Parts: sequence; C-alpha cells; structure tokens
Amino acid sequence: MPGRHLQFSATSPDSLRQDNLRRVAGSERTPLPNARIVGPPDPEQSIKLTVYVRSRPAHMHIPSLKEIGHSPYEWMHSTQRAQTLSAFEADAKDINAVKKFAAANKLKLIEASQVKRSVLVEGKIGDATRAFGVDAASSKRFSASTTG
Repeated sequence: MPGRHLQFSATSPDSLRQDNLRRVAGSERTPLPNARIVGPPDPEQSIKLTVYVRSRPAHMHIPSLKEIGHSPYEWMHSTQRAQTLSAFEADAKDINAVKKFAAANKLKLIEASQVKRSVLVEGKIGDATRAFGVDAASSKRFSASTTG
C-alpha cells in the first residue's frame, strides 16, 4: 500500500561526535522497496521515536532458551526466575539518561520501560533531527504498477 515515510541518515561523521553522539552499528535504515525521496519533511510536524537501550550488564549466569524451556515448573514460578529475567532489563541509569537527553532536546516523554528496554518520546521533526544529529527526508512508496 502506498504511503509516506521518513528516512533518517547521519549528516556527517563529525555531527555524530557532537555531544557524545555516535553511530550505533546496525541501526542504519535503507529505503523501503519502491520508495522514492519526495523532499524534506515539515520540521514542525510531530513525530514519535522509540529509543532502545542495552540490557544491564549480566553478573550472573543467564540460561539459554533451551535451559529455560527444560526448567521444572517450580523454577518457572520462583524468585530465581525473576532475578534471571531481570538481567535482560535495561539499567535504570540508562533509561534516566535517555529521559534527560529527551528533555534537554525538547522531546516529550511518552513512556519509559526497563522491561522493554525502551523510551518512547514525541516532538517536532526539527527538534528530533537536531537532537540525534541526522537529516530526515520524506519518501513515498509507490506500488509496482505506478510509473514515473
């Protein structure tokens, strides 16, 4: 189905060094199939962004999915299970750092979750692109039968 999308890209390697920003390997996005850039987005338009953070450093053995699947019923309802699963959560310090970054860059906090390891923020596209040191472009996805 045709639709409009935003594509973000780093403005330059130097812009990523400002304010301790750095490129995160694997976070690059490529345009969707059949998409073409149609121009810059309105910098005043609202956008929601999800920022994902790392899991807390593990100081304990984290069982594999196979081990968890073969655990006795009692373990599945024990405090040890809760402790093990908490190792996958985000560190509160990382969540708070993202909250502080968002507030300093005019981005409103919508939701923060240690379990999901994410922070959802909302703000103007112009503020978001400045905050993250990226350019944004609007693209339109055309159906395969669309020409021109």
